[in-house]
Amino acid sequence: ADFTGKGSFVGKSNMLARPLRPLVYWSNSIMMDFVRPQQKLETYKKEDGSAVVVLKFLASHGVQERNLTIIMTWAFSLAPDSRHVLFQSHGNVDDDVRAFLFDVKFTPMSITGIYSGGIEQMMYQNDWQAYFPSSDDLLEVFAAGPKDYGCIEVIRQSSLRVRDGKSSNLSTCLFSSTGATGLQEIVVGRLKNVDRWTTCDLEQEDFRCSKLPCFTSFSHSWMIFPNEWSYPVSAVIDDKTSQGVYSFFELSEDGLAKVSSLEMISSAISIYTNLVGILNSHRGSVVDGEQIDQIATGIRHPDRGYQDMYNFFDPDSFFSVQALLLSGSRYIHEQVRRVIERSGFYICMNSTQVCSKGQVPHHFVKDQPVFHAISGERQTGPNVFWILTSIEFAKITANYTWISQQLPLLRTALEYLLNGFDEDVGLIWADGSLMIDTFRRVGFTSDTNAIIIHLLQEFADVEQKFGNESLANQLRTISATIKKSFNQRLWRDDHVATSIDREGNFVDFVDYDSNLMAIALNATDSEEKDKKILERIDSNPLAARVPTWVSEVIYEGEMSRPKGGTADSVCGMARIAWFNALARRKLDLPRHFRFFLHNLLTKISSDLLDRTWLPERYTIDGAPQLDRTGFYFEYPAVLLLLLYKILLGVEFGFRSIVIRPWRVNKFRIAFGEIKIHYIRCKHVKLTTHMHGSTFFLLSNMADEHKPLRYSISSSCTGQPANSMQ
Repeated sequence: ADFTGKGSFVGKSNMLARPLRPLVYWSNSIMMDFVRPQQKLETYKKEDGSAVVVLKFLASHGVQERNLTIIMTWAFSLAPDSRHVLFQSHGNVDDDVRAFLFDVKFTPMSITGIYSGGIEQMMYQNDWQAYFPSSDDLLEVFAAGPKDYGCIEVIRQSSLRVRDGKSSNLSTCLFSSTGATGLQEIVVGRLKNVDRWTTCDLEQEDFRCSKLPCFTSFSHSWMIFPNEWSYPVSAVIDDKTSQGVYSFFELSEDGLAKVSSLEMISSAISIYTNLVGILNSHRGSVVDGEQIDQIATGIRHPDRGYQDMYNFFDPDSFFSVQALLLSGSRYIHEQVRRVIERSGFYICMNSTQVCSKGQVPHHFVKDQPVFHAISGERQTGPNVFWILTSIEFAKITANYTWISQQLPLLRTALEYLLNGFDEDVGLIWADGSLMIDTFRRVGFTSDTNAIIIHLLQEFADVEQKFGNESLANQLRTISATIKKSFNQRLWRDDHVATSIDREGNFVDFVDYDSNLMAIALNATDSEEKDKKILERIDSNPLAARVPTWVSEVIYEGEMSRPKGGTADSVCGMARIAWFNALARRKLDLPRHFRFFLHNLLTKISSDLLDRTWLPERYTIDGAPQLDRTGFYFEYPAVLLLLLYKILLGVEFGFRSIVIRPWRVNKFRIAFGEIKIHYIRCKHVKLTTHMHGSTFFLLSNMADEHKPLRYSISSSCTGQPANSMQ
C-alpha cells in the first residue's frame, strides 16, 4: 500500500502471506481441497469509475454416489481515490459438504479481532494452537506491525448464510503463528472448539433440510484497508469511502515551521496497534468460558508482561483508559466503561485483614482482586487514579447518568483517602508511594498530597454538577487546606521534599514525579516556585536525556522494594513524562515548548515509529530499555496524550470542550468519530458524536491586526444548522 495515495509501491512489502482462497472438505474421508476459479476473468468499470474484477467458481465432487457442488462468484472493486478494496461474494454450497471456508494469511504479525462481545489480540502464537475460533460475530479484524510490515484491516460489512429458510452469520477463526497472521470465514461446518486459542477444526453440521434441493446460500462483503504504516487506517480518514486523511499539524514558532504527519501516525499506532489489543474482553481471554472485562499492561506475543494480571490503577489503567477514550469509538468507550466498573465492583466495603473500607483493588490476578502492590506496598494510587479515570470517562463521553450512578462508590473510594487526613498537620498520611510501588515512601508524602489537591477540586466539580453545593464546598476547603500546608511544610528552597513525619523530620530524594505534579496540578502557590523546581530538574543532564528520569537521589537499600536493589530508580518513566509535559505547558515559555517537543513528544514518537512497540522503561542513556517488559502500553498511551492534550490542547469538561493549541498554527486530526480541523485566527470545525457541550473555549482565534468577526454554526444529525455572527 502507498499511504500517500500516489501509487508508489516500489520497495514495499506484500501484506499477504498467502492469497485469499476458498477451501473445501467434501467429506470426512477426503482431505482439504482448493476450489479454483474458472479460467475466464471478467473486468469492467462502473459509472462511478470503480474498477471491478469478477471471478466465478464451479466445483463438484462425487461422495457416496452423490455429486456435491459449489457455485460461487467473487467481485473485487476499487473506487477512484478510495483507500479500500471492496470484496463481495455470493453462492450456493451443497448441504452434504462437510466444510467450506475462506482462508487468507497476512504478513503483519499482531492480529486483533473486534467482536460483538469483546476484543481478542495475539502475536507469534504457537503453531499447535494457532487459531482462535469465536462464538461471537466478528465485526473487524486488523493485522499490524512490526515496522515496514504495515497493516491490513478487514471490516466485515455483512456475512450471511441462509439454510432451509433460516439465516445466520458466518463464524470465524483468527490465525496467529510465528510467521503469519490470518482469518478464516466459515460458510459451512461447525467449529469443534470456541473462545480459546486452539485449532480451527470443523465437523459436519447435524442438519437435514425439509425439502430438496438441499443447499446453503451465502453472501458476504469485506472492506479491505491496506496501509504501509502499522495501524488500521479506516479510523483516521474523513469517511469510509474517502482518501483524505486527518493526519497533520503545523508549527510556526521558533523557526519550527513545518507540516508533520509522523507524530499523527505514531499516535495512531499507539492507540490501535498498542492499546486496543490490551482490552481483554472477549469470552475466555482471562478465564476459560467467562467474559471478564479487564485491561492488561501489554499485548500478547504470545505471553505478556505481568502475565494474568490486569486493571492496575496505580496508575497504569489511568493512562491506557484515557488514551482509549480518545479513540472516539463508541464501541471502545463501552469496553472501557466495563473495565472501570469491574474495579469499582470490587471496592472493599468492610475492613478486613485483606483490605480497608473504601480501598480500590490494586490489580487483579486473573479474575481475583488484590489490594496490595506486587512489591507488597499499600499505595494510594489505585483510589486516586480510579476516581480520576471515572471522572475523565464521564467528561469525554458526556455520560453524566453513568457517573451520577457511580457517585456512591466514588465517595466511598474518596473517603478511604480522606481517612488519612490529619487536621493538625493539614496533610494526607500515606503508607506507600502514589504510583511507584518499588519505592519506600511513607508519611505525609509529597506525591500523594500534590495529586490530592487536584483530585478534590475535580471531585468538587462532580458534586456541584449534581447540585451538591455543600459537599463541593467542603472538598474545596480541604483542598485549600492541604495546598497551604503542602507549601509550608514540604517546600525546601527549590523543590518539595519526598515526605515529612509527624515530628517534622524530612526524607528527601528530590523526586521528579511529585515535583512535576506539584507544578502541573497547581499544588504550588507561586510561579516563582514552579520556575525553581524546573531549574533544579533541568540542571540534571539525566532529566534532559531520559523521558523522564525519576529522582535526583537514587532509591536503594532500605528505601527500595524489594530491599537491596535500585527498584525503578535508574530508568525513565512515561507517567513522569506526562506530568513533565503538563508542567512545561503551564509555564508556557519558548524553552519549555522546545523541551516538550524535542525531549518528550518527538523523541518517544520516533522510537515508536522505529519499533512499533516499546518496552516498559527507558535507560539511563535515553533509549528504550530492551531488557524490561516488552510490548508495554505506557509510552504509547502517554504519547497519545502528549499530542492530543498538550500540543493540540484538546480537553473535554462537563458540558464543555476546550481547544487551546500550544504554538500550533493549524491541525487536522481524527480518531473515530472525534474530528477537529483548526486554523489559527480563522477556523475551527469540531465533529463529535458524544458531547452535549454548551460551552466552547477556542484559543488563538483573534488576529491582533484585524477586527474580530466570527460565524458560529452547530447542527445535529437530522436537524438544521443553527448559526450566529
